[in-house]
Amino acid sequence: MRKEKYKAKCPKQILMADPAYFEGDGKNPYEYDRMAYEPPPGFKMGILLSERWDPVLAGETLYMMGLYFAPEENLDRYMDFGIEECYSCSQYYVVVDNVRYRVTADGRQHDVETGAEGDWGLYQEFYSLEGKSTRLCAVHIGFLVPKREAFERMREMMYSLFEGVQPERKEKHPGKKRDSPCR
Repeated sequence: MRKEKYKAKCPKQILMADPAYFEGDGKNPYEYDRMAYEPPPGFKMGILLSERWDPVLAGETLYMMGLYFAPEENLDRYMDFGIEECYSCSQYYVVVDNVRYRVTADGRQHDVETGAEGDWGLYQEFYSLEGKSTRLCAVHIGFLVPKREAFERMREMMYSLFEGVQPERKEKHPGKKRDSPCR
């Protein structure tokens, strides 16, 4: 399956919600499902645009823009799904009721027309155990996008929301295999 990795300047705040949450349609804004995140000091951001086969959805292909937040020295490992040292995870899904969602990052915004209601966002926190206390290792935020022109739409979204976006440079090591992040 296809994937593209990027790095970008870490925003101070990210918010995902139904556009009506932002527009004040007369309802209490807290009646809308939403996700808000403010990265802690020392966390950096990586972006992974991916295409994944989902066996749960009868073999459907999902397209996701994943935002990964972690200390710089661990960010690449988490982006490659190397979360084995994390002992617990909490997560929730963001449900869209009006066939579109809006993402804002430090005042910039991007709307995504989904074409359907349902779970279009995912928020996950990963923790490690240090003595008797837990420590936040990483955060993953995922935005699903519709299939049509998925990678082009994800790139457009990424460049409109985040500053300093740079594609990851692939280093080629002929004949050298990468260690799997999962053991």
